[in-house]
Parts: sequence; structure tokens; C-alpha cells
Amino acid sequence: MSRRWITSAFTDRAAIVIDNAELLADEASDAELFIEADGLRLLAARLKIHVEEAEARGADITRVRHERAQALDVLRRASHRFCLEIEARLPFEDAVLLLTTARLSLEPSTRYRLERITSAQRQALGSVVDDVTKALEAFHRVEQLTFDTASQAYRTRARVQALCYELRNDSERLKAMLLVVLPQRSDACKRISRLVVRTRRPDAWFQHVLR
Repeated sequence: MSRRWITSAFTDRAAIVIDNAELLADEASDAELFIEADGLRLLAARLKIHVEEAEARGADITRVRHERAQALDVLRRASHRFCLEIEARLPFEDAVLLLTTARLSLEPSTRYRLERITSAQRQALGSVVDDVTKALEAFHRVEQLTFDTASQAYRTRARVQALCYELRNDSERLKAMLLVVLPQRSDACKRISRLVVRTRRPDAWFQHVLR
């Protein structure tokens, strides 16, 4: 499944599919196809619930990304102070072993230094060790939360896409039925023939599993 789909306004597309289904259901009711109309409305209502959940998940992602950015900033400042204290308080031979970490990114380099310092070095560095440890643990927690939130959002979006495709197929079937039942060249027939329902095909696994 492409990344472009993940970041697109899928709820807007779902809303269009729902609107078209409800319009077709109204036309079916006018044509006294009540069972078919009720069935399509039920599917549209079910999709609405999942769309609302997907929108809530999107808000969760925005919130947790902000929390991650804040935690990363705290970790960056704590790690910088940690490095300054290592350079200032430890002998050169000890400090250089901790400060050269092969251009690793912030989290692994900070973790490396914390794992490598000895008890004596920890005592010499003082409270900065506790501060950077707490900052690293806090960042790790919010990083895990970011992954958990993103995976939940992905599953919800995939379910919406699968249900959209299912509703679209049912809408097309009802549209074809109405075009057969209604008098040709009638206003209702013209309205229905102009309705076009488009949506993307879902991932094959989600299409069969997420119902």
C-alpha cells in the first residue's frame, strides 16, 4: 500500500461515497425498493462510525507527534549538558572514549554513553546523569506511544478504505437496479445515471479480512 494513500484525505473520499449511497437510498425509497434502500443506509451508517474513529485517530497522531517533538527537545538539551559535563569533569582519555560515538544519532549516542560510564565516573558527573537518564526514558516512552498510535491509525484507515470499496460496490449494484426499474428518460433516471461513485481499491488483505 502506497505512502501517498496513508497521507491523503481519505475521510473526504469516504464522505463522498457515503453521500452518494444516501442519495441512491433515497431514490430507491422513492421507487419503493425499501429493503435495498435500508440495506444501503445501514452500510453507510456503519462506515460513518469508522470514519469518525479514523478522524479521532488522526487527532491522536497530531497530539503524540507534538509530545514526541517536546520530549526530543528535552533529550537534546539534557544530552548536550551531559557531554559538556563529561568533557569538563572527566580526564581527557576517559572523556574522548565517550564523546566519539561514530556520528550516531541523539538517542543511541546518549544511550551508549550512559551504558559505558563507570560508577566512579557517574559519581563525578553528579545529577546530570540522572537528568539525561530521565530524559532518555521519557523519549523512549513517547516514541513507543508514537508507534502504537500510528499503527492504530493505519488499521483504522485501512478499514475505512475497505468499507468504502464495499459500499461503493453495493451502491453501483443499486444504481444498476434503479436504471432498470425506473422509466427511461424520467427525471429520476437521469439523476441516477449522472451519479458516479469512485474510490480506491483496498489492500487485498484488508479487503477480505476487515469487515
